[in-house]
This record gives sequence, structure tokens and C-alpha cells, in this order.
Amino acid sequence: MSSLVVAVVYVGGCLLVMSTFSYFWRRRKAGKFSLLSYYLARAQLEPWFPEHKTRDIYYALVNADPPASEIQRKSALLRRAMTDIVRAGKINSDKQALATLLQQGAVGDDLWTSLLAAEAELYNVELNDVVVEANKYKHGWGQTILQTAQEMDSYYEHSNSNTLHGFLDATSLSTTDADFIQ
Repeated sequence: MSSLVVAVVYVGGCLLVMSTFSYFWRRRKAGKFSLLSYYLARAQLEPWFPEHKTRDIYYALVNADPPASEIQRKSALLRRAMTDIVRAGKINSDKQALATLLQQGAVGDDLWTSLLAAEAELYNVELNDVVVEANKYKHGWGQTILQTAQEMDSYYEHSNSNTLHGFLDATSLSTTDADFIQ
């Protein structure tokens, strides 16, 4: 009986040592060898995407003191949907590449967790919110707004092939966008 207990403790100890080694090996491969940098990184993960300017513009138009016209609000919602479609495509492509890097041990689990959190927020919150808002304007528009946004994004991508979604860049708004808000 005691030899069985010794064997179980030995196997458990070996598994614990190997999992600890694997954990630190992945962190070292990802460039985060020290425990301090690991805990600091977990405490302050960057968001996967920058702030959502088109969503902010849409809500600014909806909550404007002199009410914005319905056409302006609908076009802002469509532009918001286009941004979400671009983000969904980026998450899908990043997910495939990150899965490969994760299998090779080149990146840590925290980056994968950050991607999954961004994906869940985009699909469960943002896209559903766009559909609900679209149905407020016209019943049934929520079923087609994402397809329309996809088609418009494809058109802009092909017509502006030298720039990748330049009109949806969250860091730079043109003067017409600034006039659009006011």
C-alpha cells in the first residue's frame, strides 16, 4: 500500500515540475521571463482595438441637443457597423495566426485570453447592439445592416486598394467627420 502512495506522489510531483517548467518556458519565449513583468502585464492588458470612434460619433448624434436628422444617425450607424465588420475580419485573421504562435510557444496565454475577450465583446455586445439600434429605425433592418456594411466595406476596399480602410481609421477623423458630429 505504501509503495502505491509513493508512486502516486512521485507521478504527481513530476507533473507539477513539468507544468511549472512549461509555464515559465512559454513566458521566456514570449519575452516575459521575470515574474514581476508577468504580473504587471496581466494587471494592465491593452485592449485589442483602439477606442471605437464611430460608436462615439453615433451616440453623440443620438444624444445631440438639437436632434440630428434621421439620415445622419442612420449613416453613422452604418459606418459603425462597417467598423465592426473590419474588426471582425481582423480578429478572425489574428486568431488563426495567434493560435499557431501559441502552439509553438512563441506567445503567452495572456495574449490569447485578450484576443478571446475582444472577440466575445465584439460578437456578443457590439454587433448585437448595432442590430438592436438598426431595428429601432426600421423593423427588419437589423437582419440586413451587417450584410450591407460588409458590401460597402468590400466596395471601399476595392476602390481604395492603396489604403487599408483609411476612412475607418480610429486615430484620424477627417474634417467632414468633425463637421458630421456637430
